[in-house]
Amino acid sequence: MANGTIQSDYAFDNPTLTTPASAGLTLNTSFAQRKGNLCILYVNIRKNTGFASEQWTTVHTLDVHPSELIQISTMFNGQTATVALDTDGSVKVFAHGSAFTYFVRVVIPFFV
Repeated sequence: MANGTIQSDYAFDNPTLTTPASAGLTLNTSFAQRKGNLCILYVNIRKNTGFASEQWTTVHTLDVHPSELIQISTMFNGQTATVALDTDGSVKVFAHGSAFTYFVRVVIPFFV
């Protein structure tokens, strides 16, 4: 199509995703998208000093949230972490065994 504009009925809105300074992230390119009742949270973070072992660290708050807790585990170089999206919109990281110093990258689709 020459000199035209492509339009789509599938355009996404961007919900508000905030990051508390206390999270201490050294990399943060996380974002969220929403179309109707479908939301997709893209978590892409790193904390050079590591996420503390065996405790939850709040890394984001999302202004839309699921009706049930969602947890996804990720593993890198022998270390494991769980990312949780809670019913209040908080996004937390839990490092299993030792401080998780690698990138945390997960995609969490959910309905609101």
